Amino acid sequence: MTSQGPGRGIVWAPDSVRASLEEPVRPRIGLAGILLMVVVGCAFTWVPAFAVFALTGAVAPSVTGGAGIGEIALWALLFTALTGIVEGVTALIGKLLNRHRTRKAAENTEDGPAWRTILRVARHTAQTAVIAAVVLTPQGLGAAQVAWLACGLAVLINVLPVAAANLLRRRRRPAG
Repeated sequence: MTSQGPGRGIVWAPDSVRASLEEPVRPRIGLAGILLMVVVGCAFTWVPAFAVFALTGAVAPSVTGGAGIGEIALWALLFTALTGIVEGVTALIGKLLNRHRTRKAAENTEDGPAWRTILRVARHTAQTAVIAAVVLTPQGLGAAQVAWLACGLAVLINVLPVAAANLLRRRRRPAG
């Protein structure tokens, strides 16, 4: 919220005014909404995880240790369940913490939305790699095998959707 007049610089509205304007726009998500997001997220995580594991198992069976389709489906299910738990806990913690301080700190920096997107993708990629390691290491896979599968998961689940969204946003933006 800024106003500029002759001979005046940018004037920021007080936090109370900004919060009152933001409140009707920003929806309040309850516990049921978080649970629904976790369930939908799990549905959208299992299919790519299964695809990465199955495709890798078909193309390079040594990477998956020669696992069968049933075992690969179980790995995808375990990966999805653990991802859902981590995302649910993250969402709940984010809801419980005061997000105002985080937003205010982000607004005061010179970092644009691209920088925040890169940080978010990096955090989710690291989270995907850790969850893949937690799921696949007990299955008897080595570090190199886990790394290949984690890279495939990270690209398919974290990087490609963000890249596609940015491409679509740029295509819809008017020229000029």
